[in-house]
Amino acid sequence: MRGSTSSLPPPSPLASALAAPEEDYRSTTTPEPSTIAVDPLVGVPPLTTALAKSSEDKLAALKLVADSVAQQRQFASRILIFHPLNLALFGTCLAVIAQLVLRYRGSGDARWLGADTALVGTTWAGFTMAALLGVRAVTGKYIEEAESMKWDFVGGTPAECSDGEVGQTASHTRSRSGGGGANARDVLVTKFGEEVIGALVLEWVVGEGKGRRKKVGRASIRAWTVKLKYRGKGVGSGLLEEAVGLVEERGGDGIEFNEEHANSKRILWPIYNSPLEKREQKARNLLDDIVENREAAQTKKR
Repeated sequence: MRGSTSSLPPPSPLASALAAPEEDYRSTTTPEPSTIAVDPLVGVPPLTTALAKSSEDKLAALKLVADSVAQQRQFASRILIFHPLNLALFGTCLAVIAQLVLRYRGSGDARWLGADTALVGTTWAGFTMAALLGVRAVTGKYIEEAESMKWDFVGGTPAECSDGEVGQTASHTRSRSGGGGANARDVLVTKFGEEVIGALVLEWVVGEGKGRRKKVGRASIRAWTVKLKYRGKGVGSGLLEEAVGLVEERGGDGIEFNEEHANSKRILWPIYNSPLEKREQKARNLLDDIVENREAAQTKKR
């Protein structure tokens, strides 16, 4: 027995060297994941809505309103191009053009078939370009309308809209005192950080207010727009809610869209204005819903 035990070879140093990493691996503890929650809104600029407090804000609001008027050109162009009546008329014209070209060339000979087809195609292309130029000319009046907007649309001149004096411009003061015949205008702006992305121009129609407040009158929305890439995200609804709240705060007799608001211009014939009327009615319905919801909320609080 002693012989057998003494004949065992000594342990290999390589075996201990290989076992060490395995032991270290087994003894290593996995660190716990961090429990600190990361706010996804970190670094995102704030979204604020308030009365314009500088001439720069009013200028940005004026540009937004003018852009919204100019953008109606694209909408009106689509109406003209894709209206069923115009599409039918366009197709009829193309058919007549093809008949006239083929009759003039005396088509029927196979030798002229390729040339006739090319001539019809180029004539159609020329007619299409002429039709698009006609649409461009008709809808170009929206650009003229946008360029005609001046500082008085937002309540005064740059000098009158200096910092610290917003809301007390010359036109505002005249309307408050009942002279001059001009109605006061306030400008609500929505900012994403320092960028103005929404604007609402509110005109105060001179009249009797509620309670002790006199000469406040009824609020009339002269313009309401949001920068194109921010539309459909609730910015416009927020502007309307702020406007309704401002009217209530000042004791106004209500709020409505002015019949001659910035986007009320109609340059197309009445048969084409249905999509524009639907958009306008949708805005009026949204305003009515906001007013009704605020009134219902106030009734519950009482």
